[in-house]
Amino acid sequence: MKVPSWSNKTAAFNASWEIEGETDPALFIRGAKTFYHSGVNEYEYKLNFLALHAGSYKFVVTFKEKETGEYCFYNFTVTVEESKEV
Repeated sequence: MKVPSWSNKTAAFNASWEIEGETDPALFIRGAKTFYHSGVNEYEYKLNFLALHAGSYKFVVTFKEKETGEYCFYNFTVTVEESKEV
């Protein structure tokens, strides 16, 4: 996902995510908690999602600039289907 630039200088960002509903111990979301954005272009942020159970998962990923507190967020809905073959 792309994180936009607010200024032309390098800035530190915190990334966080919040899952909607009950926590599933078979759901894994991973990504860098802190990263530096050069401010020149959009930053390509890599987020890993793994669900071991079928279902619909909703979560929000928020990127907050450490110094100014400005932020952007993305809402996700991911549907995981049962595997036909193992």
